[in-house]
Amino acid sequence: MNNADQLGKIVAVERILQRHPGGITMKQIIDKLYEEYGIAADRRSIYNNINVLTRFIPIFVEKRGRLVFSCLKGSDTE
Repeated sequence: MNNADQLGKIVAVERILQRHPGGITMKQIIDKLYEEYGIAADRRSIYNNINVLTRFIPIFVEKRGRLVFSCLKGSDTE
């Protein structure tokens, strides 16, 4: 994946998190990436993307039976 594609995926993950301030699971993130953006991704690459995003916006990880990711609404990186 080239740098532009990588950046596009990071932005897509950030937008998905923004639209789900109550939290979203990893599986839901992966499904939405594919359904909404046509991006196929695995868990490891999404964890890497979230790690990059945490440098710029607060992302919270909560365990509710499984990991749930969320960020503050209005922490837009655009």
